Amino acid sequence: MGKTDEAEVAYGRALGLDPRHPEALNNLGVLMFQERRYAEAREFFAAATAARPAYEDAWFNLRDACSELGLGAECAAASARFDELSRRKR
Repeated sequence: MGKTDEAEVAYGRALGLDPRHPEALNNLGVLMFQERRYAEAREFFAAATAARPAYEDAWFNLRDACSELGLGAECAAASARFDELSRRKR
């Protein structure tokens, strides 16, 4: 809805209550990614996957952020983990 500043503040408040909240971390990463702040997005996605290792969406997003940053090995690792999690759901 174009209210990225408000969303960033709201997710920041959520992290104030629970610094390892995976959805808040992932969603902040999405906001950063949309603003082409790929390095910051990568940090949020990595934190989300650390907080919840089976968080498929965060692995998908981490893969994309690493790709934008040219981090080939990290991108491949995130992609492999995403693929593994996706196969488990079938």
